[in-house]
Amino acid sequence: MTETGEQKQGRQRTYCPAVDIYETEAAVVLVADLPGVSEEGLEVQVEQRLLTISARSQAGEVAGAQRLVEFESGSFYRAFSLSDEADPEGISAELSAGVLVLRVPRQRPPEGRRIEVQVE
Repeated sequence: MTETGEQKQGRQRTYCPAVDIYETEAAVVLVADLPGVSEEGLEVQVEQRLLTISARSQAGEVAGAQRLVEFESGSFYRAFSLSDEADPEGISAELSAGVLVLRVPRQRPPEGRRIEVQVE
């Protein structure tokens, strides 16, 4: 068996992980499939209502001559615009078994209040 087509030994490429986004009453939840990405290789940032995820994934090193390489290695960058109702300060992130879960809580709308009218 030899390498053909896309299977190039040691080739680095940019890839795009699968992402699901769903809403709950309290938050928007983003789930990203990041196999092979470690905590050290992962960066999540929020700046000016833009949530970004970037990472570098490395396929494992093996002894001997490689004949076929299908594990993804490379880097990626994804950006998501946050709505006005999102609370950027409350975002939480959890990485477990190659799955990143980001929870973006919703800001509570300001409560209404009665305004006293003064008569002169």
